[in-house]
Amino acid sequence: MLVAFVLAGASITGLVYAWNRSVDRETLEPSPASHVEHEHRPGASPDMRSLSAIKLIDINNADQGQLQLLPGIGPALAGRILDDREEHGPFDTIEALDRVPGIGPKTIEKLRGSVLVGD
Repeated sequence: MLVAFVLAGASITGLVYAWNRSVDRETLEPSPASHVEHEHRPGASPDMRSLSAIKLIDINNADQGQLQLLPGIGPALAGRILDDREEHGPFDTIEALDRVPGIGPKTIEKLRGSVLVGD
């Protein structure tokens, strides 16, 4: 029991320390030196900006979890992409995603810059 309290205290201390190092407390803005610069895209979540800086997701090889990391793609759409890919084969272009029910031009535009079309 004591171990659980010690670990919880250490975790909280670590979170506070990390926050203090990464935030200018006067403005509550991220400290410029603590973050990699990202292109700001309106409507993009911070996780998506971080993800796009790391790697693009290949829509022809991604699994359910990877597809769900994409903007506008939840569990249902990710499942439909997988089903369509299994039934009709790989996507030739990003625009080919419009063959998946529930994906239209707006979703495809959200995905641009986050996906690639592999073989």
